[in-house]
Amino acid sequence: MKILHVEDNPGDAKLVRYAFEEAALHIEIDWVSNCGEATECLARCEPENCSYDLVLTDMQLPDGNGISLLPFLQEHGIQIPLIVVTGRDDKETALSALKAGASDYVVKTDRYLKDLPGILDAALERYRSEIARHVKPLHVLYGGRNRQDIEAVRAHLALSAPFIHLDIVYSDQSLLQRFPLTGTNEGLQREKSGYPCDIILLDDQLPGMLSLSLLKELRSLRRVDVPIIFMSGEGNHETAIQALRLGADDYIARSPGYLYRLPIVLENVFNRVQVEREQKALAESENQYRSLVENSLAGVFIIQNRVIRFVNDRFCEITGYKSDELKNNMDITTLIHQDCRQAIEESLRRFISEPEGFQQDLKVFGKGNRLLHVKAFISPVTFRGRLAAAGICIDTTHEKALEGQLRQAQKMEAIGTLAGGIAHDFNNILGVMLGYSELACEMVPDRPEALQMIKSTMKAVYRAKDLVQQILTFSRQTEMEKTPVKIIPLVKETVQFLRASLPTTIRIQTSINATEDTVIADPTKIHQVLINLSTNAAHAMKDHGGDLTITVENVHLGDSVQDFAQSYEAGHYLKLTVTDTGHGIPAQDMDRIFEPYFTTKKEAEGTGLGLAVVHGIVREHGGQINVCSEEGQGATFQIFLPLSKVSLKIESDITSSEITRGHGKILFVDDEEALTNVGKQLLERLGYDVTAYTDPLEALAEFRQNEQFFDCVITDRTMPLMTGFDLAHEIHAVRPDIPIILCSGFLDKEDTDKAADMGITKIIFKPFDTSVLADTIWSALNKIG
Repeated sequence: MKILHVEDNPGDAKLVRYAFEEAALHIEIDWVSNCGEATECLARCEPENCSYDLVLTDMQLPDGNGISLLPFLQEHGIQIPLIVVTGRDDKETALSALKAGASDYVVKTDRYLKDLPGILDAALERYRSEIARHVKPLHVLYGGRNRQDIEAVRAHLALSAPFIHLDIVYSDQSLLQRFPLTGTNEGLQREKSGYPCDIILLDDQLPGMLSLSLLKELRSLRRVDVPIIFMSGEGNHETAIQALRLGADDYIARSPGYLYRLPIVLENVFNRVQVEREQKALAESENQYRSLVENSLAGVFIIQNRVIRFVNDRFCEITGYKSDELKNNMDITTLIHQDCRQAIEESLRRFISEPEGFQQDLKVFGKGNRLLHVKAFISPVTFRGRLAAAGICIDTTHEKALEGQLRQAQKMEAIGTLAGGIAHDFNNILGVMLGYSELACEMVPDRPEALQMIKSTMKAVYRAKDLVQQILTFSRQTEMEKTPVKIIPLVKETVQFLRASLPTTIRIQTSINATEDTVIADPTKIHQVLINLSTNAAHAMKDHGGDLTITVENVHLGDSVQDFAQSYEAGHYLKLTVTDTGHGIPAQDMDRIFEPYFTTKKEAEGTGLGLAVVHGIVREHGGQINVCSEEGQGATFQIFLPLSKVSLKIESDITSSEITRGHGKILFVDDEEALTNVGKQLLERLGYDVTAYTDPLEALAEFRQNEQFFDCVITDRTMPLMTGFDLAHEIHAVRPDIPIILCSGFLDKEDTDKAADMGITKIIFKPFDTSVLADTIWSALNKIG
């Protein structure tokens, strides 16, 4: 809107400008100080396209008064409203201005500056409506009976209301022809082209059908949706009331002076019906909008000046807040995570200066500081007359957690692949160390100190072998069947693994008091439980260090024991306890620690899946889990697993001093030269005649030339030129009956099944000691097992 402001007081002119700025209205103001300057500005306007939308003028000016501008506007055909500003006690002058043609007036009271923007806006709207009314004529279909009355109406309207155009019919049939029945060809054409008039003026004595019957025909049968004014004789109020009941919008009696009232009645009825239709359409639109918003699967919100003004039910569900807690009270940025706060504040500042839609991925806080991920889409709207930001938000917390879970699974898969490669190469190295150590032991039987040193080296090799096996177990992705498992060895393996991976500021202690430790379990999953609980405990002590204690004991839970809040079966249990001296768990988080994706760790420190996985594994094994913790006092997790009645024979890790010796010719193939050399020497000391190769292709060529010379083939699984599987296949193609032993540092289930299908006789895992190697060869040659 552009305003010409005529005011001789510069201070008052500035106050008016500030009032518009405070109301955030986009108004351009040209200020002049007297009537002469005002007429010069207006003279430059084109009559049909004035550059000003409105003139705001003070009543008292140095060279005249504001009313003097009205004749100038009329003479030059400039059609814009003029509003006069008068003194506090000068209403008579204001009324005279209205009589002269001013659109409105403003009295300088204490709050007139606050009211001024609304007054100007309303005056401009009224003026535009007035102009539109005269530009667009009002078409009236008049069904009358008396030609003298009809001519009187025509003459009066032509003089006093020329914008009202009459179309006259003299009978009921002529009128009905203008409104054909729906479903007929004429009715279909009428639906496309619209009604032939804006309003119907119906005389109660129209020839033909009774006027009340005609009114019923129009409304009920032909469903004519045009305002109808019923014209009755003087004193015939009963007929007029019946007409209103049958659908007439108003009535007018032919009493003295009715012609003067007729234009006002016609215009008022038409405007009233238009307003009612607009209100009905607006109400329907609002109901549709409300239904759409309230039933939306996305959260809907409106913010204005950073304050939340509106939210739907879904937004409350996402955040956990009630509507009253959010609306008109909460700054939107208080919900935003600090990592995203700067970005959203910058986006909102840009939005205010250049209102354009944008979208943003945000981390927000729900009620209780619950961390959520949402995707927000923001668009500019007008809310209560001012700029606002309307948006929808979609909860992506679950999807983000799944992405994190997928990344974690991909990492574990990569670890598994890497572990397999490490196992092969590292076990080859360990095999060389173990082989030469055993050979060295035989060379210094009379030197106890040297023999003890060599045996210590061999123990270190076995520890390294166990460590590699633990890495493989930890990274294994395949499901294992539940079998009778002894838990104490698993605990010891876990502790060895933890000692190698946790910082030295965390002291690891064990207390093993169980006499029975066999449970039906998947050992990999029990290992995962111990690792997850221990790493969580370590995380709680990362800043100041502390004690991590793992306890194993037997307990009997009877019907009277109140150890669990959950249900359980009475019986004998193995109790695993993991205790730390860390920062503990806040009371408000205790009920949620086993929820998937719930975590109090920082971004990239955890996905919130660890304890949920532990809880799932324990319940899957028929067990229960308890947690006791106070903030600042550490945490204790107790796991109860049902004991199995199956007893397991404990196999000794100490190799037998009785080594099985034999005789025969062996083809030994391994791409590691050092391992080939030590393997050849060990086999020869066992009594075998050995031909060794580091190249599988050369070994195959040798076998093809002397297939009957060899009694057994020992080959590595992974070699650069030909795999052990391929070599075995080619050898069996030449001689199917020869026993083949496959060596590997790591084989998954698929490789094991493949070896069985190919007829490979035995599998031996690196690094192997002499006794295991001797027993395996003897069994293969004698077709045992």
